Amino acid sequence: MVDITSRVARAVEDSQIGDGTVTVYVPHTTAGVTVNENADPDVVRDILSALEHAVPWRQSF
Repeated sequence: MVDITSRVARAVEDSQIGDGTVTVYVPHTTAGVTVNENADPDVVRDILSALEHAVPWRQSF
Protein backbone atom coordinates (compact mmCIF):
# COMPACT_ATOMS: atom_id res chain seq x y z
CA MET A 1 0.00 0.00 0.00
CA VAL A 2 1.24 3.45 -0.89
CA ASP A 3 0.14 6.51 1.07
CA ILE A 4 -0.45 9.27 -1.51
CA THR A 5 -1.93 11.80 0.93
CA SER A 6 0.96 14.27 0.68
CA ARG A 7 1.06 14.02 -3.12
CA VAL A 8 -2.66 14.71 -3.40
CA ALA A 9 -2.45 17.56 -0.88
CA ARG A 10 0.43 19.11 -2.83
CA ALA A 11 -1.48 18.81 -6.13
CA VAL A 12 -4.52 20.47 -4.55
CA GLU A 13 -2.37 23.26 -3.12
CA ASP A 14 -0.58 23.77 -6.45
CA SER A 15 -3.92 24.01 -8.27
CA GLN A 16 -4.86 27.08 -6.21
CA ILE A 17 -8.49 25.91 -6.21
CA GLY A 18 -10.15 26.84 -2.93
CA ASP A 19 -13.23 24.61 -2.88
CA GLY A 20 -14.18 21.35 -4.52
CA THR A 21 -13.57 17.64 -4.50
CA VAL A 22 -10.63 15.50 -5.52
CA THR A 23 -10.97 12.41 -7.68
CA VAL A 24 -8.20 9.82 -7.61
CA TYR A 25 -8.22 7.45 -10.58
CA VAL A 26 -6.04 4.37 -11.01
CA PRO A 27 -6.19 3.03 -14.59
CA HIS A 28 -4.93 -0.47 -13.85
CA THR A 29 -6.80 -3.73 -13.45
CA THR A 30 -4.81 -4.90 -10.43
CA ALA A 31 -4.72 -1.64 -8.48
CA GLY A 32 -7.23 0.08 -6.28
CA VAL A 33 -7.76 3.09 -4.05
CA THR A 34 -8.84 2.92 -0.42
CA VAL A 35 -9.82 5.82 1.77
CA ASN A 36 -9.26 5.30 5.47
CA GLU A 37 -8.12 7.21 8.49
CA ASN A 38 -4.41 7.14 9.19
CA ALA A 39 -4.74 7.31 12.98
CA ASP A 40 -4.23 3.59 13.58
CA PRO A 41 -1.34 1.79 11.86
CA ASP A 42 -3.14 -1.53 12.38
CA VAL A 43 -5.65 -0.56 9.66
CA VAL A 44 -3.14 -1.18 6.86
CA ARG A 45 -2.07 -4.48 8.43
CA ASP A 46 -5.70 -5.58 8.76
CA ILE A 47 -6.49 -4.68 5.13
CA LEU A 48 -3.42 -6.54 3.84
CA SER A 49 -4.24 -9.54 6.03
CA ALA A 50 -7.82 -9.69 4.72
CA LEU A 51 -6.60 -9.42 1.13
CA GLU A 52 -4.03 -12.17 1.68
CA HIS A 53 -6.76 -14.39 3.13
CA ALA A 54 -9.17 -13.67 0.25
CA VAL A 55 -6.55 -13.91 -2.53
CA PRO A 56 -3.32 -15.58 -1.42
CA TRP A 57 -0.27 -13.89 -2.92
CA ARG A 58 1.54 -17.12 -3.87
CA GLN A 59 -1.56 -18.83 -5.27
CA SER A 60 -1.06 -20.37 -8.71
CA PHE A 61 -4.02 -20.03 -11.04
